[in-house]
Amino acid sequence: MEGSYFTRSRAGCRSCKKSRVKCDERRPVCSRCDRLCLKCAFSQQLRWVDEPGAQTQTHTQSQLRLSPVAKNVRHAEDIVLHSLVHFKLSCTPIPRILLPPSLCFSRPEDSMAFDHWTTTLKNFICLDPDGSYDMHVGFMSLVCEPNSAFLLVLLAYVASHLAALGIIQEATMLSMSQRALAAMVRLLDSISPSKRELQHQRPKAIPDNIISSAMLLASSEILRGSPTKKLKTLLHGVKALIVERCRHHSHRALGFEDSSKDFLQQETAIFRSTADAFISVDALTGLPCPRAPIMQDREWYYQSTNHRMIVGKPQFLDPLLGYCIPIFEILGDSRIFLENWFQGGLPEATYFERRAELLFRYDELCENLPPQCSKTTDSSTQLPAERHILHNESVFAAIAHALASKVYLLRATDYVQNTPQIAQLVEQLREAILRVPIGSSVITIMLWPLWVLGCESYEGTENRANVQRMLSAMHEKEHILNIKVCLQTLIQQIWTLHSVPKCTTSLEKRTRQAAWVRYCWERGIELTFA
Repeated sequence: MEGSYFTRSRAGCRSCKKSRVKCDERRPVCSRCDRLCLKCAFSQQLRWVDEPGAQTQTHTQSQLRLSPVAKNVRHAEDIVLHSLVHFKLSCTPIPRILLPPSLCFSRPEDSMAFDHWTTTLKNFICLDPDGSYDMHVGFMSLVCEPNSAFLLVLLAYVASHLAALGIIQEATMLSMSQRALAAMVRLLDSISPSKRELQHQRPKAIPDNIISSAMLLASSEILRGSPTKKLKTLLHGVKALIVERCRHHSHRALGFEDSSKDFLQQETAIFRSTADAFISVDALTGLPCPRAPIMQDREWYYQSTNHRMIVGKPQFLDPLLGYCIPIFEILGDSRIFLENWFQGGLPEATYFERRAELLFRYDELCENLPPQCSKTTDSSTQLPAERHILHNESVFAAIAHALASKVYLLRATDYVQNTPQIAQLVEQLREAILRVPIGSSVITIMLWPLWVLGCESYEGTENRANVQRMLSAMHEKEHILNIKVCLQTLIQQIWTLHSVPKCTTSLEKRTRQAAWVRYCWERGIELTFA
């Protein structure tokens, strides 16, 4: 078969030449490639037909069918599949995902952000890469959608981390964020029902791409270390979308027709992972000031934990949060309880009764955690040693969260520095934290236990230096700015309080370090520990 030759220009774009389109030769990206989001290349010049070497070439049938766009798609596809295999996500057969030509980014910052996501950032948000395969496949399916707004939000999310690393400028990050917000607004406008639809038709379910995009926008504020007030505003929007999704399935404002039906089990993997991320961020946002969480519906938490529990015992290692999700439910109840107490809405007898109930729930959950693996290999499961190490570290992380939440609950009214009960809990907390090394992926969810241990670390003690060293190492490893904000608040506001063993006046009791919970309530100190 005779080859085709194009003699329009020596310096034109290769894509335009092969498409028989006149190239305007604008550099670095010609107008046509910029408009179609194609990779523009001037590196290869075609020969004139009368030059030596410009001979007819024969091609096989498969070579003729492979267009320039298909080559770009195949190249981008291979990059993504290689990254999945690199991070040991090949425990499930990897399907070949046809990526759209738009992934051949025309902007270098977009290409850099996508590469950073596939190679680095995924490991910071997942403590179990092997178990997060379904979630990442779901993300890729949203990325592959035509004119994907989720892709723009994902790139803005990654740009926040690149800016924290100093790889891109803050102005570039803000530009990508504005583009993502505009895409999110278009998404929401596309699903807004008309008056006629509201009157005569059942509302459609909120799709996965909108809910996941909204959660990524909120998570971007965590990477930037933004004020909690700004993050809460976005979380209210995520809650509204999740509630609307639930209403579509159950026709009830906040949940479900029958609590015995596991709603989340019937949902998509990407929606379940988004719901889990929302639960953790909501539970750990606004602390240590005891304010009620955004999602206060108990039925929702029941559904979120039900499919992880077997006879009241957590048996499912969540790839994002390990075994900690049931603890977040109790932590949410503790925040509601303490807010009522500080507002004067509870009598003293009721306060101590409910506090005892919450402490018992923490103890019961710790007792029902899966047993630790004492051996590096298990003949009954034949799992590798790395899985057992991850399991043990996740168990200790859950124990650390429970102990930290118990100390937080007791310190609301106990201002004595050397209380035996709290001192024993703090020692157990320190031991549990030390069982999760800095190099482990589980360290990602250990910010709240480290903060509580820091609040219980008094001047001149070894714990204070260890907490500062571990938080600094976490920030150095992950470069997530909310870790830096938490460390600065601990140094500047908590460790500057008095640490006198005995105080006489009521004012002295409330301005000492042991009264850090009430101090945070009075000062309105709200941080994000997600």
